[in-house]
Amino acid sequence: MFRAAVPRLHTSLSCAAPLTREQLNKLPNGLIVASAEQLPRPPRTEQSHLVLMYRAGTRYETNRQTGLVPLIKGLMYYGPTKIGSKHSQIPDGVLISPFCTPDYLGVRLSAPRCHTNLILEVLGNIVAFKDCDLDVLPYALVEKPRHPSFIAGELARLAAYNYGTLAHPTYSSMSDARDHFSDDDLRKFAASHMVADNAILFGANVNHEELMEFGEERVPVNAEPAPRATDSSYVGGERSIKQKKADQTYVSIGGDGAKIGDVSALAVQAVLMASLGSCVVRHNVPVERMGAFADLGKHGASIVVGCNAHSFEGEGLIHVDIGAPSSSINNLVKDVARVFKTLKVNDIEDAKQLAKSKILTSISLLPPSAVIYQLTRQIFTGVTTVSLLAEIDNVTASQVNAAAARVASNFTIASYGNVDNVPSRDQLLDELK
Repeated sequence: MFRAAVPRLHTSLSCAAPLTREQLNKLPNGLIVASAEQLPRPPRTEQSHLVLMYRAGTRYETNRQTGLVPLIKGLMYYGPTKIGSKHSQIPDGVLISPFCTPDYLGVRLSAPRCHTNLILEVLGNIVAFKDCDLDVLPYALVEKPRHPSFIAGELARLAAYNYGTLAHPTYSSMSDARDHFSDDDLRKFAASHMVADNAILFGANVNHEELMEFGEERVPVNAEPAPRATDSSYVGGERSIKQKKADQTYVSIGGDGAKIGDVSALAVQAVLMASLGSCVVRHNVPVERMGAFADLGKHGASIVVGCNAHSFEGEGLIHVDIGAPSSSINNLVKDVARVFKTLKVNDIEDAKQLAKSKILTSISLLPPSAVIYQLTRQIFTGVTTVSLLAEIDNVTASQVNAAAARVASNFTIASYGNVDNVPSRDQLLDELK
């Protein structure tokens, strides 16, 4: 059967895990299949990795379906070997890691290379949602604890996009969701979104011909084009959750950021984050002080201030995550806001080199399976690490200053823990006028 080759969109992240023999094809059913040989890091044995990623994240839920995608993610873990069985077990040696983001839903699988057939069989059962059954989920589900800074970041996204689809949560109580949705709800969503022309299958140390055969025979084909996500624009906002008897406060403050696919905006954002820097103080001892945030250590004996960013299709969010005692949080948050308002990059070349270094360092720390995940995502976005690094060379100081000013013009702020001393969004905007 004819398989149309498509342009290679990904680039080897050789500093993380060397890749060779990269291949990329688009099958007649619309599925993109990619593969590469990945050398192991000593002293590890050679592993095979699979990533199946659908453009079917939480933003593709309707308002009535909120919580459905996290439930499907849970089903991918609890019932992978025989969807519909109440006694499913993951085979020994197979690691399975489902994921969902606002844009994407999917699963990562790993196993020793000699057991590649196992992860292909497990993946085959995961995609067979026509046979799904909520009874595979255990009745006594223990929800994974979330770090307070993660919760603050999630609250920031909910506040930034208000009631838009990008505000749909990426995690929820599976116990509650199981009671809210039916097997038929799962099947209908899968039939519309979890289909071949809405997906990418990437394998490392897996035979490319076997992957294409799997994609042609096992990945469902939809009868009509998959639905598009509803637009969800950045609006800015404020949310908080107060925890009783909490001493620490976690705040996420930020604003409009770079969207997926806009390599120029992503490059500017990378330089902005490098210019802002970070500040970590532990028990009065400075651990890390960089960039415009270097002097924030004056606000407490133990504080953490660092940048983060999330890019979505059509939108983006850049935010600063702060953790500090409640007694220090008011002035600390105000000073972070002032940095955005007053930032003027003096040495743009140093900032660009630092941005590149941070990108390459973060890649070098990725485990091999995460490298394959990032490459799969790059195929969807069309922005490679190499293209981003090259675009950073074109960034100007005025672009970085303008990006910071745009954040300061319409803040989003979210807080978790002891929130009594956190300044309100209106207070911040008024003080910065």
